[in-house]
Parts: sequence; C-alpha cells; structure tokens
Amino acid sequence: KAIVGHSLGAASAQIVGKSLKVPTIAFASPKVLRGKTKVAGEGWVANFLRRDDTVCHMPPGIGRNKYRHIGATYWMSPDGVNGGEDHRIDNYLSIMKAPRYKTSVPKTWPK
Repeated sequence: KAIVGHSLGAASAQIVGKSLKVPTIAFASPKVLRGKTKVAGEGWVANFLRRDDTVCHMPPGIGRNKYRHIGATYWMSPDGVNGGEDHRIDNYLSIMKAPRYKTSVPKTWPK
C-alpha cells in the first residue's frame, strides 16, 4: 500500500499519509502545515520538489508561523538554465532519473 499524489493531490496525500501512517510520495506539493513543530506520522511522507516550481513554494512565508511541507523534502534542480516552470509530473520523473539524484532518492521508509 502507498499513497501517491501530484500538486493538489500531493497536498492531500501529505495529510492522509501522515494520518494513516502509510508510505506516501508527494510530487510538486504546496506547503500544507503551519508552524515548525513536528506532527506524528511525518516519517511516512516524502516530498519531491523542484526549485523552479512555484507551487512548491506556496503559500509564501509570512510572519512567525510559516507554512511547510509535511515529512521529508527532496529538492531537485534541472541541469542548466530552465526558462520555464516544469510543474508537470513527467518533468519530475525525468529529473529523478538523473545520476546525481539516484543516491538521494530514498529506497525505503518510514523513518
């Protein structure tokens, strides 16, 4: 069993995965939790995020209780200059295959 989501589905997956304690992969997810305090079940969630994807940085941080992703975050950047925003799931899957990310992508969890 696993939960996988992209974009808004990844936001939901973060919440459901930590709540049900099910391995969860969230691609291109926005931030969903306000505050720095860890919550039970975060170790079940892995977020794969692109630095050039605006959605991953939403909502923007304002004030003391900034929003954050639930679980582990794995930030990725494309090779070279990227002129556009690559929010589509196929762009996430292709960058994960790059040799430099093969060692940073977890093979198992929870932590």
